[in-house]
Parts: sequence; structure tokens; C-alpha cells
Amino acid sequence: MVVAKVASDPRVQYKEAAAAENVLAILGLPVRIAGEIAGALRLYYPFEFEPGPDYIMWMEHLAHQVGIALEKTQLMIQLKERANWYEEVLRDLER
Repeated sequence: MVVAKVASDPRVQYKEAAAAENVLAILGLPVRIAGEIAGALRLYYPFEFEPGPDYIMWMEHLAHQVGIALEKTQLMIQLKERANWYEEVLRDLER
């Protein structure tokens, strides 16, 4: 999603709040984990602009990296939970 001019774009719900924060343009990109949309990466700019295809591609790669980092974090949490479970089972066996 590209909002080149926040002040005049009908998709922007809180124009006054954006103006108070000096947000003049927004670029929103999906963040995917395992092919599913897990969230959005929103970039707020203090100037109006229409990003070119190369810039959008660069930001899409950034959103992809965010998805990879989130997926890795989820896997690490699962691994830690599994390790804790095994540790607890071994402690019970020692008793």
C-alpha cells in the first residue's frame, strides 16, 4: 500500500493524528511467515513522495527479512519449550 499524500488520501482514517506526527506519506507492506500474512510493516515518511519500483522492491525485501526473523523467533521459542519439557522428563526419571 502506498499513500503518497496522507492529507488528501481517502484511505487514511486519522489525518489529524498523522499531521500532528508529521506523517506525510506511508508505505505499508505485508510481513509473511510460512506464506501466510502475519502482520504489516508500515513505514512513515515526513515528506510526500511516490516511491519507484526499485524502492518498493527494496522495502519488500526488508519486510521479507522481518518475516524470516519472526519465524526464527517462533522456532527458537518452540525449541526452548521442547528442551524444557525434555529436561523436566529427565528430572522426573531421576527421582
